[in-house]
Amino acid sequence: MTSRLDRLVAAALVTRDVDASDRRRVLVRPTVAGRAVWDRYIFEGMAREQQLLHALSLDELGQLNSLLRKVIVSIDV
Repeated sequence: MTSRLDRLVAAALVTRDVDASDRRRVLVRPTVAGRAVWDRYIFEGMAREQQLLHALSLDELGQLNSLLRKVIVSIDV
């Protein structure tokens, strides 16, 4: 995790500071540029998912939703 954070800090995408109230904690916060990159990737990912799911009919989407819900519920137990 440290090496990943080092790369994000070097790219000016996050800041990393020691918590003044508890020096064992490190506070990691996105920069303005980091937030912009995050937003771009989120929206690009949503667009890719929509393109992929466009191949399914409404009935198939309902079936997929039911099956995925069943998997998720089994994980939470």
